Amino acid sequence: MHTVSSHGGVLTPAELVAGARAAGLDFLAITEHNTAETHGTWSRHVGDDLLVILGQEVVTRTGHWLALGLRPGQVVDWRYGVRDNVIDLHLDEVHRAGGLCVAAHPYAPYTSGTLMYPYQGFDVVEVWNGQWSSNVPWQADNEAAHRVGTHSGRGDLPGAVAACGREQ
Repeated sequence: MHTVSSHGGVLTPAELVAGARAAGLDFLAITEHNTAETHGTWSRHVGDDLLVILGQEVVTRTGHWLALGLRPGQVVDWRYGVRDNVIDLHLDEVHRAGGLCVAAHPYAPYTSGTLMYPYQGFDVVEVWNGQWSSNVPWQADNEAAHRVGTHSGRGDLPGAVAACGREQ
């Protein structure tokens, strides 16, 4: 989830936590774009009833991916593209910290949104980004990602679900 600290985020941390509690969620994964700016914010908003998993949406030149389970303040480098051949170094960094790596919205219809990296090294593919049933371009992209996540031929590459903070 993104807060107002990321492009496209519309909720403050307090609003996001209130919405999570109202929806009966047990946890949130926070993935601001290329920053750990809100990592220190969450302790004042959560308690034993809600776990916040610290993360980052790593926005590279040739795709976005999520680093989940980061240490407070940890930022994963994003200044590269597929031709730099360094993605494995960054995925390994997250894995060594005990985290998970998610191929984010692999068919997003905008520049740098389409994931150009191989799925090898990623733990999960995000198969839902935004409303599942809609007439916006995301619908076809959700369906394509779902096919990858469920029919990849890799038993170890499950699909994941991500949701927006507000209906659009």
